[in-house]
Amino acid sequence: MSSPDFTVPTALATGNTANFTGQGTANGAGTVTDANKAALLNTGTAQALSPGQRLLVTYTVRLTFPASSVPTATQYNTAYASNSTSTNPGSRQLAANGVILPPDDLTAYDASTNGTTYAPSREVGPVDSPVPTPVNFTPSLSGTVFEDVNYGGGAGRTLAASGGVGRPGVRMELYDATGAYLATTTTDANGNYSFTNLTVSTSYTVRALSNQVTSSRFGSVAGLLAVQTYRYNDANRVGGEYPARAEAAANTTSASLASLTPTAAGSPTAAESIVSVTLPVASSTGVTASTGIDFGYNFDTVVNTNASGQGSVQQFILNSNTLGGESSLTQSGSRRDAAGATQALPAGQESSIFMISDGRAHAGLTAYDATTNPGTISQLTNGVALITLTATTPLSIAGTSTATAVYAAGTVLDGTTQTFNVGDTNTGTATNATATRVGTDGVTLAAIQRPEVEIQTSALTTLLDIEAANTTVRGLALHGSNGDTDYTNSQTILVGNTASADGYLLENLLVGTTATGTRPTTATQTSDYGISLLGQAGAGTVQNSLIGYTNNGGLRVNNGLATTGTTQILSNFFTKTGFLVATGEGLSFGDIAATGSGPANVVGNSFTNTNAEGIGFEIGSTSASTLTNNTISNAGLVGDTGATVSALEGSGIAYIQRDGTKRGTQADVLSKNVITNSQNAGIVIGYGQQNITISQN
Repeated sequence: MSSPDFTVPTALATGNTANFTGQGTANGAGTVTDANKAALLNTGTAQALSPGQRLLVTYTVRLTFPASSVPTATQYNTAYASNSTSTNPGSRQLAANGVILPPDDLTAYDASTNGTTYAPSREVGPVDSPVPTPVNFTPSLSGTVFEDVNYGGGAGRTLAASGGVGRPGVRMELYDATGAYLATTTTDANGNYSFTNLTVSTSYTVRALSNQVTSSRFGSVAGLLAVQTYRYNDANRVGGEYPARAEAAANTTSASLASLTPTAAGSPTAAESIVSVTLPVASSTGVTASTGIDFGYNFDTVVNTNASGQGSVQQFILNSNTLGGESSLTQSGSRRDAAGATQALPAGQESSIFMISDGRAHAGLTAYDATTNPGTISQLTNGVALITLTATTPLSIAGTSTATAVYAAGTVLDGTTQTFNVGDTNTGTATNATATRVGTDGVTLAAIQRPEVEIQTSALTTLLDIEAANTTVRGLALHGSNGDTDYTNSQTILVGNTASADGYLLENLLVGTTATGTRPTTATQTSDYGISLLGQAGAGTVQNSLIGYTNNGGLRVNNGLATTGTTQILSNFFTKTGFLVATGEGLSFGDIAATGSGPANVVGNSFTNTNAEGIGFEIGSTSASTLTNNTISNAGLVGDTGATVSALEGSGIAYIQRDGTKRGTQADVLSKNVITNSQNAGIVIGYGQQNITISQN
């Protein structure tokens, strides 16, 4: 046809693409329906054709061949567009020159006989002189780079099994059997790539640059880093070739593949995502191709003990802080609860997926072998994944805010996924947290199992900062500080200092101790406070945890007098808090008087050998609280070598104030608590406090 007035240079929508299967002549049809007629006429805004105007429609035909039947000879594309309802030579007699076929009548036919000429046109008047398009097929490798959004640990999942989302813009590199560089390409909009003009019966290695994989979730930006969860025909390469390393740079100098992965121990980078493929032999009926050479990735997986970078716990948090859509996540894996039972990962939250290798074979992980798998060596120390943070690598769960959402809400930092995925490699009960009974009712306080992940620092004021709502931290040992000497500035976990953290859950933690429950060495000793709940913390829960060996207090609650929800402090062990400061309570409320604390429910806890009170309240700065079935013993008696001891505030429970001018009128209830061997009194109600009910203790 002559030059059109309008063009539609795009393929038809899925479902309106003609698919012709076979070799040689293959007849079939794909139709432009009324449903997409408007789209065909839309060139930015809807257009109506005027008399004499022409419309050029680009029509996509997909030609597929059975396995091992791709033709080696040149093929010619001789498909036609028509409005006929039956097979015809590809055109029809028009009523008058210039008449345009209505888009909803267009039907494509493959009338090919693999010839080099079209059937004669029967159109009256000026006509085009089309020439069939030659198509040649050569041996190739192809596949898809995809994101497995809901990977939850264990064996990696294929593109189909995961419902993966293809990722564009990923550099792919091709190497021969010796590792010599051959070519590069980039994944298309659907994550697909291909290398063509290859040789049959020949081995190649395909490399994907994992550090170029982007997320399909909203909020995705440059700098977020994914972890390999699947490669072609291998579900046990989670973390790539060397999980403890980061992805090597793009090969822009035609270097050998081997040079991208130095063999020296401690080398920081490697070619992480590689797979070797041998093209099959050509069959008697034609060329063959290797397809489905896929690579899968996930942004929640932790595969090494590095302080930062690809596959680290810090990178998980950075990814979670930035990526949105947590409420739609349905991660596929499992975790362990306090009793060791298996629990499915929660839907609508974003859980960390710990998969740090112990050098053995597990679902998703390949066993270490010095020759064949040198990169999968164990990263555990005495059965523990020990992560040491530096001054530049704090952990901060702080959401990216938009007009409609805070992306980090619902983050779950869960060390028990390591236990489930790799095993109980740190067996036993934590020291200072063995099963006991508390309160006058003899409530069972369950032992705390040793975690498999320990995070420490000697360089940070705060190890873990939580500034996003509905955050869960579970199944970790956390300790360390920056070594300040006044013992009032640092904390292991800080909650709600600058943004709302309402709905937090801290459980099954060892705070201030190693993964065995013991006091850390001096270099990474614990912080001044174990957990600080500050002015925007809101209400949440601290449960089933050990808090001990803090320089000053164990758990301090200063979440604000205006807080309406009730803070739950349930079934915890507090031991040897105030190790270096004589005023270090196990649990304190309102000691930042200007902020104060909201309502609290303290039930079923054990307090032993705190250097000051087991539980302390600042008169005039606290809200109504209930203390029930707790056991407090040896308050004021740290009783450990190296501790600084004082009995000035060594009471089991104390209400005190510093200046004698304040009044406390909240209706607290102290009932069914057992208080023994305090260095000072069992219970002290200081001047200015009233409305306290003391019963059945």
